[in-house]
Amino acid sequence: MVARVSTEGLSARELPQALFVLPGYNGDYDVTPDGKGFVVKVRNPDVRVHDIHVVRNWFEVLKEPAGASRR
Repeated sequence: MVARVSTEGLSARELPQALFVLPGYNGDYDVTPDGKGFVVKVRNPDVRVHDIHVVRNWFEVLKEPAGASRR
């Protein structure tokens, strides 16, 4: 949710609105340490995968040749 808030006057703010809508969103989320992004858990009913894979430094991974093993 997001709402504009004014520093002038008492409690001058707009009504909250949805910041974004995510199909399959179940309420699980976190904010990145720098405060600039979100990590959101969503469910895709078309996929039966129960593993979550987090890739750190993914820009570096993109620089690797296709098919290179990281294990």
